[in-house]
Amino acid sequence: KWLDEKFFKIENIKAIEIKTGKKEDDWKLTRAKSDEEFVLANVGKDEDYDPGRASAMKNAFAGPRFEDVVVGEDANQKPGKTTFVIDTFAGFHYVIKIGDKSDLNEYHLTIDVDGKFDEKRAAVKDESEEDKKKNDEEFEKAVTAQKEKLAFEKTLAGKVFKVRSYVVDSIDKKRADLMKQENAGAEGGMPGAGGQ
Repeated sequence: KWLDEKFFKIENIKAIEIKTGKKEDDWKLTRAKSDEEFVLANVGKDEDYDPGRASAMKNAFAGPRFEDVVVGEDANQKPGKTTFVIDTFAGFHYVIKIGDKSDLNEYHLTIDVDGKFDEKRAAVKDESEEDKKKNDEEFEKAVTAQKEKLAFEKTLAGKVFKVRSYVVDSIDKKRADLMKQENAGAEGGMPGAGGQ
């Protein structure tokens, strides 16, 4: 109960990549705008990518919670079975690593984060002085909030967290899971997504 339950949160993902050590299972998704569907990088000629099956990736780590902080010798064994590399439209860059799922449906997880933010708002044509002042103030507040978020999330680096499987199960997918499935309609949803 003494633990501070505040955790990281990822919003408006621009690109997400999974690295498993098996090239045939790895993938990278990108999009140019936050209201667009993800595009799969390096689609093979025999692959039939289904953007709908990647929709869960938009909410990757949108509201994760941790059960505990791993300490002692277990904390020295950093998870590295699967790595997620995520970039957001706001300028955050995340590297999240997980280990094997335990018998209790839990993962060990580590997070590293960096960020690069615009320090100056782009000029707007025919903007009035009043609007410029207001918009500049809002922009500065947003940048300050981003820097505060980054500063906090950097404090999580180096720690090993225990999380429930729901935090990663819906996005821990093989490349084949992102392709159109012949019987996709029968089961309803992406394999392994728990019907979400």
